[in-house]
Amino acid sequence: MNTKTKLAGLARGFIQDKNLGEATRTKVETYFKSYSEAIAEAIDYAEKNGYEVDEDDVANQITFAYPGRPKKDGESKRATIALTKNGKPQRKSLTIVVTYLGGEKRQKPYELVTYIS
Repeated sequence: MNTKTKLAGLARGFIQDKNLGEATRTKVETYFKSYSEAIAEAIDYAEKNGYEVDEDDVANQITFAYPGRPKKDGESKRATIALTKNGKPQRKSLTIVVTYLGGEKRQKPYELVTYIS
């Protein structure tokens, strides 16, 4: 598989399974009932892709840098978390964007967009 094909597959959310030799799709839930559920899903996404997330960086980026959750309609909170793999720091990072869509009638008012870049 050439580099261009591999990058195109990664852009669509496919991962190469080394054991099976075939691409599998990583699903990420988009809508959530709470802000903390959305953050937990983003961290789980990074771990499923073989990365380790620094819990101190998560606490600093989400809890201290942006205290509270988005509360106004259309308000977003963004965080960029450093990643490691097998204990080695990576150039890649996990980007998390959580937007409050508003409306008390919505069952799941928080929208998550997360990616590794």
